[in-house]
Amino acid sequence: MDSTIIEIDDFKKGLNGTLSIGMVSSSGALLIKNTMSKFHKEYSGVKFSVQEGNTFKILELLNRGIIEVGIIRTPSNASSCNYKCMKKEPMIAAMTKKYSSDLEGNYISLKELSGNPLIFYRRFEQLIMDTCIESGFKSEVFCKNDDARTTLMLANAGFGIELVPKSAFELSCNENLIYKEIKNEKLETSLAAIWIKDKYMSSLADRFIKCFN
Repeated sequence: MDSTIIEIDDFKKGLNGTLSIGMVSSSGALLIKNTMSKFHKEYSGVKFSVQEGNTFKILELLNRGIIEVGIIRTPSNASSCNYKCMKKEPMIAAMTKKYSSDLEGNYISLKELSGNPLIFYRRFEQLIMDTCIESGFKSEVFCKNDDARTTLMLANAGFGIELVPKSAFELSCNENLIYKEIKNEKLETSLAAIWIKDKYMSSLADRFIKCFN
């Protein structure tokens, strides 16, 4: 057996400590399924300390040194940070049956939602409002909030149509919902790992970012 492989495996088993990360609410399902699961398999001795909040909170935690890595969504304007992004995913419109009777197929244009009450979190407010206007209508907003899970729960209760990244659909109760992908490149988004430029990074954070894809 190759001695190099043994040394690497022994190192992984022996690596321990706690990695402090921050994440936005819409990142949880995809981050846990992909990066965190992969990282834990390789470095099972490492624990996590997780802070949750909106993008502004995550940037504040990074700048204060409370976390080493932040997980946010694009688009973002965090000029003080380095980025590593996952592949883009579409936004979806999730709704109860009473809102879907006139919407055929698995894909829709944003304009097809005109006249319906929309639910979304503030992170995407300006992007959604601007894209609605470009699509030829002014959006009817039922609720803006700060958490993807709240958005899901409100839509599941029948208050309106939620707009969220596709991977966020599994974050909360959705048994009453169906979803349709929105055909609009401007509403595509991706998860991004961010860290402060030109700042010391621990070996745990460095390895976590390498697993992020």
